[in-house]
Amino acid sequence: MNTSTKSILETQADMIVNISRRIQTLESQMAFTAKTIATLAAGDEMDNEFFTNSVAQYKALTVELGTEKQEYTDVLKGE
Repeated sequence: MNTSTKSILETQADMIVNISRRIQTLESQMAFTAKTIATLAAGDEMDNEFFTNSVAQYKALTVELGTEKQEYTDVLKGE
């Protein structure tokens, strides 16, 4: 294995580790936000700004998670 190939593989490995960490963080944030939304809904507290913001945050996290997962797939494919 030559040096340039090793460097590319190391770079890809680093990227995969970093993306995996971001995915894990996003999944944790989504779980927390989902629990918050469920708690507010169970308490019939859906007519307030905190509930609305939590739902918006959950939607944004979903999009961001999708983007990170696509980036992960792209790195695995070598793109």
